[in-house]
Amino acid sequence: MDDAHAYYGAWPHTAEALISHEQFAHLHELGIDKVCLCSTKALFVNSRAGNEELLRFTHRHQRLLPVLVLPHGLEDKGNLTEYLERNVRLFRAAEDWSSAMDTRLRPWFERLSEHQCTVYITYRDEIRTAILALAKQYPNLKILLIGVNYPQLVGAMNVLEKADNTFLELSTFQLCDGIRFLCDHLGPRRLVFGTNAPLYTPESAILKLEKALIDESSRRLIAQENLRGLLEADNDR
Repeated sequence: MDDAHAYYGAWPHTAEALISHEQFAHLHELGIDKVCLCSTKALFVNSRAGNEELLRFTHRHQRLLPVLVLPHGLEDKGNLTEYLERNVRLFRAAEDWSSAMDTRLRPWFERLSEHQCTVYITYRDEIRTAILALAKQYPNLKILLIGVNYPQLVGAMNVLEKADNTFLELSTFQLCDGIRFLCDHLGPRRLVFGTNAPLYTPESAILKLEKALIDESSRRLIAQENLRGLLEADNDR
């Protein structure tokens, strides 16, 4: 399995909630081969400082892949070229990304689309139209929706059905028999395994996929092949 969605660092409301080397070792013991990491410092404190810290950390571990946070505006103008030159292909929009911020972030999305990168966006119903417009405007940009649960199902499915460059990460999706439902209505190739560790226990994400009423070929696609396909496409520009 490959984990598309985990965090490195401390959360603002918890003093000691750090992802440690021991926790990564535990993920590997559970059968997770690669882990895509986002820095909480980059999300909540300073995007540049957090991104650089994450790059230094993941550089020492081949199984860890950095997911860099896009700045809220253009205060880090020029950093994107540097990141792309360092072969980074996974990025995350800020938590409060919205259509109102699209003008400031458009130069970033244009460059990321040129390089066929993957951008994580936390789905909310109020930005559904903005996400769909972004996917349509930049068809080479791959958009991975995170944070979707059953209350957002209708809106998220609307985006996924209308834009085939959108994908869904499953860690927060808790609908009973939900993975089978998504496979039936969307197909397994648009679904990506993630743990949302350390906020969620990785065992719950693994159990959810192992017990899903789907065939083994679909399970393999979700567990590893879909994410690796995105990463390989990122590097085959």
